[in-house]
Amino acid sequence: MQCRDCKDEATLGKTRCHTCKLYMDQAAKKLRERRKAAGQCVRCGDCAVTATLCEKHAIIMAKEARGLRKARKAQGLCERCGGIAPLSRLKCARCYKICNEEEIENSKELKIKVFKHYANKCECCGETTLAFLTIDHINNDGKQAREDFKIGGGAKLYRWVIKHNYPSDLRALCWNCNCGRAINKGVCPHKTLT
Repeated sequence: MQCRDCKDEATLGKTRCHTCKLYMDQAAKKLRERRKAAGQCVRCGDCAVTATLCEKHAIIMAKEARGLRKARKAQGLCERCGGIAPLSRLKCARCYKICNEEEIENSKELKIKVFKHYANKCECCGETTLAFLTIDHINNDGKQAREDFKIGGGAKLYRWVIKHNYPSDLRALCWNCNCGRAINKGVCPHKTLT
């Protein structure tokens, strides 16, 4: 079979020779890079709603990825890379470690974003160390909110806060002030000492 571009001998079962395929791959990569830099969908050139895809292609890619993960899971393989996964997990050890590290990094970024909105300090004592800061429900309804919205804590909570446009009934408190309010009838011990 002939290459459809240069008429040389095509790679077995392909429509292009190896040289033309490399050229086309490089041209496609450059086009994707230009589109990405311009904020366009790398697939079609429309306005991107994610980092690299328009809404239509983001939905298509998500469906394809879900289907691939489902098929791998049914075969007992790692849903991420297709490698061999232990019976008790959906991911192999390597992918499990990578995903865990990615989730930790993502959670840190979300936490920074949320606390930046809430002034990056405890509203009560002024503590600024990010590791000590927590989200406080001003109306003491945190437990009820977690049950109603099924949000839990950590990254899930930060995503919920961002999605709901940083609710005004939340604020940043350090761990000590937040726990102090919980055991002191809604009033931080700092307030009762002064």
